[in-house]
Amino acid sequence: MKKQCLFMLVMAFGLTVALAQTPGTVISRFKTDYPAANAVEWKADADRYKVTFTDQQNLHHMLIYDKAGKVYGRESELAEANVPASINEYIIKNYPKETGARVWLTENEAGLKSYYTPIDDAVLFFDKDGKFVRRDARTPEVMQPN
Repeated sequence: MKKQCLFMLVMAFGLTVALAQTPGTVISRFKTDYPAANAVEWKADADRYKVTFTDQQNLHHMLIYDKAGKVYGRESELAEANVPASINEYIIKNYPKETGARVWLTENEAGLKSYYTPIDDAVLFFDKDGKFVRRDARTPEVMQPN
């Protein structure tokens, strides 16, 4: 029990430190754009501020802001109904045993979109149109699209 309390205290302190380092303009922008966000967690890294959260449908999202509150990049888990048909078709054809694959939409600072989905032992990357691009072994380094 003491370990759980200590863990919660450390987590609360870490969140407080991250919020303290995040400019008010960034937090304000986020709260305006995502007033119904749940499970919000902030991390500060140099002049970038990363926030992860879930929406009302329990889908996961990640945003990266610059210090002025401009969105630098984003990733959003897609509801199954919003996954491009070409991605679903590719997975069904090439990985028929894969069920429940979560597909993520990514968007960089320039607005360029792409998709990725982690599967059992790999990460599949797709272009903005849902066309297959590449398959990489599943490691933390390849979870970020190029």
